[in-house]
Amino acid sequence: MKYIFENWIAIIALTISVSSLALSLHGYWKTVIKLKIASTEDNYCFGFISYEKYRIVMSYLIIANNSNTDVSISGIELTLDSKTYRAGRCDVRDFRNSNGISLMDNDSSDKYFLFNIKTENILDNTRITSNGTIEGYAIFHVDSIIEKQTSCKITLITPGRSFSENIIINPLPNHLSPIHPLNP
Repeated sequence: MKYIFENWIAIIALTISVSSLALSLHGYWKTVIKLKIASTEDNYCFGFISYEKYRIVMSYLIIANNSNTDVSISGIELTLDSKTYRAGRCDVRDFRNSNGISLMDNDSSDKYFLFNIKTENILDNTRITSNGTIEGYAIFHVDSIIEKQTSCKITLITPGRSFSENIIINPLPNHLSPIHPLNP
C-alpha cells in the first residue's frame, strides 16, 4: 500500500499510456480494409464469333466493403489453369439486348436470358464506400474455353493489398447459345 501512495503519479501515467495504446489500436483496426467477395452461380465460360473470335469468362461479383474506409479497386484478376487474366470489357450487343449478350434457350425459341455486360461492368464503378457494396460483371478474355466445371481464383487488387476468393466457372449449358448476329 505504501508503494501505491509513493508512486501514484507513475501508476496514473502508466494507466493513461495503456489506455492511449488501446484506443490507437482500436482506431487502427477500424480503418483496416476488409473486402468480402461473393459470386452468383451465373459464372460462364463460352465463345462466339462477332467479326473476331471471342472466348470469355463472365462472372457476376458482389463485393462488400466491411471496413470504415472507402476503397478503390485497381484491378481484378482471374487465375484459371495456372494462367492469370485481367478483367476488361466486351463491347458486343445483339438485337435483343443493346447492353450486352442474350443467351437463347434452344429448347424454347421464345425464352432467352439477358446479360448486361456493358452497363453492369464492375470496372465502371470501382469505388466502394465504407460498409458499402458494389456488384456487376467481370469479363475476362481467356485463351481457351473450359469443357467442365472448374474452380478458379478471383483476386481483387486495391492500393493497399489484394483479396482472393475461389469461385466456380461453368461451361455454357448445352441448351444455351448466344443470339446471332452480334454487333460490335
